[in-house]
Amino acid sequence: MTTTLSPDQARALWEAGGFALLTGLPMGSETGMDGTFHTINVFAGHKFVPPGLHSVVWSATPTSSSSTTTPSSTEGKPQSEASASADIAAAFPIRSAFLHFWQPKERVVLHYDPATESTTRKPGSPPIDEAELQALDPQMAPYPFAQLAAWKSLSTHITPPVLVRVCPSGRVDSLTAAAGEEGDEIKELRAAVNKGAATNAAAGEPLAFPVFDLKRSWNEGASGEEVTRWSRDKSMLLARVCAEVGGPAALLGHLQLSHILVSQVWSYASLSPYKRLLRLLCRSESALADPAAVGLPQSTRDVYIALLSTLAAQLRALPNAAFDTELPDMREFYELEIDALRKGLGHALGERGWWGKVGEVGAKWKDLQAAAADKGLVLLEVSAGDEDSDEEEVL
Repeated sequence: MTTTLSPDQARALWEAGGFALLTGLPMGSETGMDGTFHTINVFAGHKFVPPGLHSVVWSATPTSSSSTTTPSSTEGKPQSEASASADIAAAFPIRSAFLHFWQPKERVVLHYDPATESTTRKPGSPPIDEAELQALDPQMAPYPFAQLAAWKSLSTHITPPVLVRVCPSGRVDSLTAAAGEEGDEIKELRAAVNKGAATNAAAGEPLAFPVFDLKRSWNEGASGEEVTRWSRDKSMLLARVCAEVGGPAALLGHLQLSHILVSQVWSYASLSPYKRLLRLLCRSESALADPAAVGLPQSTRDVYIALLSTLAAQLRALPNAAFDTELPDMREFYELEIDALRKGLGHALGERGWWGKVGEVGAKWKDLQAAAADKGLVLLEVSAGDEDSDEEEVL
């Protein structure tokens, strides 16, 4: 991009844009912004950063000292167990990230210390003066504007309150825990890697996605008939979780954030929240048909339309072979949950509140079908009306 900019264009972007500086990474490290990743040589960060939410992600090349298993990590263990831990650490490259809402012209400075394998944010306003910034210019990459539209489609509903609720510091890595989610696998990985003290995981700051039990989705004091109904239809649970996080739009923001952490930061602990949130949204049939009937705002319908666009963007963001390699269980999960959403939409579109939105839903669904087909998934058409009747209208 820099080779095609005129001096006037570069000067205008320099004066109007923000900066995401990341210094100290060893040669051969991987870094990027908003879903782009590159192996670096000499690198000091990104310039021309537009206002809004962005994610800086990096994976540092291990130094000779950090790549060697320390005596404290193997002492007292059988040789085979110590070797297994080292193998896990070597095979699981850890990504770290900083998520932040950039203000116009804001300068954020992060520094990676290879000795401690920790990253700190430089304080001050601004944290770097103009002369220092100019000196680093040759080592800075321009913001990847070609990726901006795709990034925005993944993060439309992530607001500052959503980010602060889930990750107050904005700092997260592959081994950061999630409240109520940690299992044996992530504990073993964290122990094997022995990350530096500056990571969220080591600092004891778990990700705070909403925690709820999908198997107990009825309200307290429900009758037997109500338990049966609301154990299948998760709408009552959806209403309670939405009240906890700030509404349906905020809930969609949590879903988007969990997907970004899984796909870009390789956050193992964020996968369960993502699956649980998507299942909750896809299996709340009454909330889809008539949000007010379960205490949700009428704007819930627009959130569901946005969910269709979000799912299309999320599928497109996954590597082509993701279901064959990194996420083999997700193929069936997506097919089942999106089909449940399809059936719920089919029933809902016959309701009066949806009449003016049928065309928009049809267009969004076709786009989702195309994104799914690119990943080898087959989605059926949405049929307006009861699927068991003969009076169906295929959108």
